[in-house]
Amino acid sequence: AAAARTVVGVSHNATGYGYVGVAIAVVFCGSNYAPAKKFTTGNGMMLQWIMCNGILVIGFVAMVVSGTWTFHWQGLIGGAI
Repeated sequence: AAAARTVVGVSHNATGYGYVGVAIAVVFCGSNYAPAKKFTTGNGMMLQWIMCNGILVIGFVAMVVSGTWTFHWQGLIGGAI
């Protein structure tokens, strides 16, 4: 059974949020490259560099907003593979 947790009086179902996140990822997979069709990207290395930096910045913003400063080394290894 999924454990529900309460944060500031609001009940959150982590499993439900996980399934919604997966569904959104499946539907929009690759759509982040659609705006790049309008521009010359060369070999794509600069586009990939900018996207990776954008993901990193959004990750930091999410950490600050949520107040979660936990580091998971498994994610570091998974990203390096």
